[in-house]
Amino acid sequence: MFKKEFDDFKREFEISLNFLGEQISNMEECVKSQELKIKALENKNTELLNKNKNLELRVSCVEIQMQKMEQKALSHSLEISGLPEVALQKPQDTIKSVANKLKVEFEAVNSTRSMPIRKDHPCSLLVELKTTESREQWISAAKQVTPTVGDIVPNALHEMK
Repeated sequence: MFKKEFDDFKREFEISLNFLGEQISNMEECVKSQELKIKALENKNTELLNKNKNLELRVSCVEIQMQKMEQKALSHSLEISGLPEVALQKPQDTIKSVANKLKVEFEAVNSTRSMPIRKDHPCSLLVELKTTESREQWISAAKQVTPTVGDIVPNALHEMK
C-alpha cells in the first residue's frame, strides 16, 4: 500500500515537474524573444538618433546658408525711416528727392518699397541698390548731409494738414 501511494505520488510529482519544466522552457523562449526584440529596438533607436543628428546638422547648414543669403540681400539694401505717410504715396519720387539731396546717383536704385506701417511709428521705405558700393555711398552721403522731411517731401506739411 505504501509503495502504491509512493508510486502515485512519484508519478504526479513527475507530471508536475514536466509541466513546470515546459513552463520554464516557454518562459525562457519568451525571454529570448523579448531580448531579440529589445535589441532590434535599441538598434533602430540608435539608427534614428544618428539620422536625427544628421538632419539637425543639415538644417543647421541650411540655416547658415539662408543667413548668408539674407545678409547678402541686405548688403544692397538700406531703410529710410522717419517719413510722413505722404512720402509713401510716390516712393520713387521720394527716393529721387533723397538721392538729389545726398548728391548720389538715383540710377543705383534697383527697387523701392514701402515697409509695413505700424501704429504710432513713422513710415519707412526699403531701398534695394544695385551694389554694396552704392549702399556705402548713400550711407556716407547721409552722414555728411542731414536731409529734413521738408527737403525730401516739400509739400508734406501742406498734405498732412
